[in-house]
Amino acid sequence: MVWSQFAPKQPVQPIDNQEVSADSPNNSIQESSRPQPAGRTQNRLPLAENILEETAIGPYYITYSAKGGYIHSIALNAPANTLPFQDLGFQPSTQNINYKVNINQNTISFLSQGSPPKKFVFKGNTVEVKNIDNSSILFFSFPLDSAKSHISKRYFESFYKKGDSIERRHPKKVQNEKYSEVRFAGARSRYYAISLLPGSYNLELTKKQKRANFYLNNPPSTISFYLGPQVAQEMGEYGLEEIVYYGFWHFLAVGIIKVLYFFYSFLHNWGLSIIFLSFSTYALLFPFTSKSTKAMKKMQEIQPLMQELKEKHKDNPQKMQKKTVELYKKHKVNPLGGCLPLLFQFPIIIAFYQVVFRFSRLQGASFLWIKDLSMPDRLFRLPFIIPVVGVEYFNLLPILVMGLGLIQQHITASSSNPQQKKIGLFMGVFIGIIFYKFPSALVLYWFVQNLLTLLYQVRLKKARTT
Repeated sequence: MVWSQFAPKQPVQPIDNQEVSADSPNNSIQESSRPQPAGRTQNRLPLAENILEETAIGPYYITYSAKGGYIHSIALNAPANTLPFQDLGFQPSTQNINYKVNINQNTISFLSQGSPPKKFVFKGNTVEVKNIDNSSILFFSFPLDSAKSHISKRYFESFYKKGDSIERRHPKKVQNEKYSEVRFAGARSRYYAISLLPGSYNLELTKKQKRANFYLNNPPSTISFYLGPQVAQEMGEYGLEEIVYYGFWHFLAVGIIKVLYFFYSFLHNWGLSIIFLSFSTYALLFPFTSKSTKAMKKMQEIQPLMQELKEKHKDNPQKMQKKTVELYKKHKVNPLGGCLPLLFQFPIIIAFYQVVFRFSRLQGASFLWIKDLSMPDRLFRLPFIIPVVGVEYFNLLPILVMGLGLIQQHITASSSNPQQKKIGLFMGVFIGIIFYKFPSALVLYWFVQNLLTLLYQVRLKKARTT
């Protein structure tokens, strides 16, 4: 967590026209299920000094180069929302051609005398590249230093599907290798993905100058690929839903997203949907929470007796252990009962953590004072930057979580055990610090969970005193 927040960011290195060295002079694809070393090629990346122009086509903001006829970069929905997929459709065989450009509705065409126009056609979340020669085409390149934060960089992933399984890896682990009969391939960032539509492709991967490059050798004259948000429903229309993956607890994350969509269908607000999700999770786990709370209360009640046993049998650990077990049986106390909710809550919170960092619907979604649920809530900007930690915004939700934790400790901590109070105080503050830079969607979920638990503890305490 500390590394992801404070690690220094590396500057983006410009690409230049250098040679990609490899082991074999042969560029042909080896018919093998194992990766083969890439062949020696020259001038396979576009020149950094190429003049770039800008245009808008539908929701896409495109930067393109007339020299070579390719799309340098794409932003989605807003010019600042640049996707980390670059140099789409660049062909080494045509890199020195100066094309004339024609932009018409959803199509950008690169025109050259004596050859058919090279076209990029945008249809919804798909792009078609037409009239490609069959030599080699750079499907896209992935700048490894394009992330705005170290956390976003952690969610970079490249993939390809060959046979029935998907091979996933971080783009920085891409090596020079070739694959034949690939069904689809691409990459994804935190919220967006690019992928060839299902077919059969000859894929070549290279890495040069902090870029992972995805080439298609002997491509068909037209290739189509998905370019848009990582939403399983939308990607499923093209047979690409399995690209979306939330890690070990993927099945739980999928269930959480379905529940969020259900609440959103009538609440029309993602913040309210998260609150209702938290209510639902609490209600589902309430029987375990109830048993846990009662078990913790019983443990506190017998603490004086436990202390007497420790003093009485401090020189005889075996006897003390035996008497402790007898004490538990006499008062019907399960020392592990307080941990029961955590056993079920842990996978849910981990799955929801993955959803928050991947679910594109939360990006830009507002709730109350929160402008973006995928970011910290940022109630207001501080007049100064707190040194060392680099905090420049006042985030209210983590402070509220911290306050709830301290109140809970005041209610539940045993007055006869000052050590327990100190630990509780430390944990209450520590949880608030952990959550301070987390996305507000996750902190909102945790705040509601803690609030419901606190209300139940207050109610239970009142019931015992009356």
